[in-house]
Amino acid sequence: MTLPDFVPWHKNPQQEDIDIVFPEEDAYLIIPIEIDGTEGAMVMQATTRSNENVLYWDIDGNFLGTTERIHEMVVNPKAGEHILTVTDSKGSSKKRKFIIVESAD
Repeated sequence: MTLPDFVPWHKNPQQEDIDIVFPEEDAYLIIPIEIDGTEGAMVMQATTRSNENVLYWDIDGNFLGTTERIHEMVVNPKAGEHILTVTDSKGSSKKRKFIIVESAD
């Protein structure tokens, strides 16, 4: 069975190639201290329409690394406002602002 032909009068919504799942826009986050007393971290997540896309991650213009297939990046940003930028191998990019709050030990 195959899909029916595209209906010419139907408007195909513009869909983005990548999306940032976490952190959410303007999120206020606390990075916890682990049970052993070490600083914790946050796991950022993104999605892409193509399994073949490589995602390039940076926070505040500082390159963090790349991901393939499973798009998660573990980071421990300092307190303050940050801009996460995720760019795919086709040049599409998405930005997300988030704020790390000092924990009140």
